[in-house]
Amino acid sequence: MTYALSLAAAALHLYENAVLASGFSWGWWLWQMMPYAIVLLLARFSRLGIALVPGAALALAIDLWTHYAVFVAPTSSTAALAVIWMPIWNTVVIVPVATGISWLIAWAWRKNRATAADTADRAR
Repeated sequence: MTYALSLAAAALHLYENAVLASGFSWGWWLWQMMPYAIVLLLARFSRLGIALVPGAALALAIDLWTHYAVFVAPTSSTAALAVIWMPIWNTVVIVPVATGISWLIAWAWRKNRATAADTADRAR
């Protein structure tokens, strides 16, 4: 699932850079893909697994909102600044917090399930 979300983000940012921008920039595209690169690295080299999905999904949702706010319906002349700052916010705040919360929920669920199984075994 993280691969699909990252692929969707790659397509969105490729469209923004290739069609909507005045000129394509690999550096700019890589900057926008930074949160997804972190998610993919964590998916490959850690045991976080499904806990990464909410972080990647939330980052993509925020990128879609930013796309709308900047390219479709800008409300001010400074709306484009969101394109500059959202990759760092996604990388430093959104992805880690959403991943951490989902990991904690999964951990608590597994712990509760194991405790319930132990209690059921003792009742027999």
